[in-house]
Amino acid sequence: MGLVYSSTVRGFGPDKVCWKPARNRGFEVRGYYCSFYPPTAVSFPWRMVWQAKVPSRVAFFSWSASLGKILTTDNLRKRRVIVLDWCYMCKGCGESVDHLLLHCPIAWELWSLVFCLFGVQWVMPYSVLELFEAWQGKFARHRHIDIWRLVPHCLIWCIWRERNARSFEEWKKWNKQLAFDDLGIQHTLPLARRSILSLESSWEFNIAHEGQSSSVVFIIDFTVLPLSTKLTTTS
Repeated sequence: MGLVYSSTVRGFGPDKVCWKPARNRGFEVRGYYCSFYPPTAVSFPWRMVWQAKVPSRVAFFSWSASLGKILTTDNLRKRRVIVLDWCYMCKGCGESVDHLLLHCPIAWELWSLVFCLFGVQWVMPYSVLELFEAWQGKFARHRHIDIWRLVPHCLIWCIWRERNARSFEEWKKWNKQLAFDDLGIQHTLPLARRSILSLESSWEFNIAHEGQSSSVVFIIDFTVLPLSTKLTTTS
């Protein structure tokens, strides 16, 4: 009551209820929902997610991951599922979407190897949404932009499949491939290439290269690997 009496009454006429976020339109469920979430400076990168030449299920997974909705341990616990909160990849931290796909030490090794393949120096963003937002960068008009757009989809899909294999099947497919601490970069490049190409059996890409339909093997071997030298001459 103290709050009511402390308010100064202005104007005349009968009292009425008004919705401040949208005085002209009145109360809307959409406006009420948006009032719980502060506006973000990052717009949703729908072109990177939906226009990349990847299978529909992979694009849908990338969309869910960018919104933080995939069923990692932290999201399962929010749904009152009793599960141990740890990362199935590094077994050292709690598992969240951004940690699993970006900041986990094992995931970061994979990202670093791909950046080496492209000759790119990159500071990993905080979230998957920011990653897709900033991914195109100066490559937006490059002739190999279609290949560059595949990379984040491919990596987060590989990491998610490996996470599920370790979680549900107790099968660590990449144990030796991910142990890069004792290997030099000249040995890790073939391993990283094989990790990316492991999707060829389920991803059937048809990207034209010099008028021909090319497989993922052809693209990686003849386009991605020498891409760093091409970028230096065109940028």
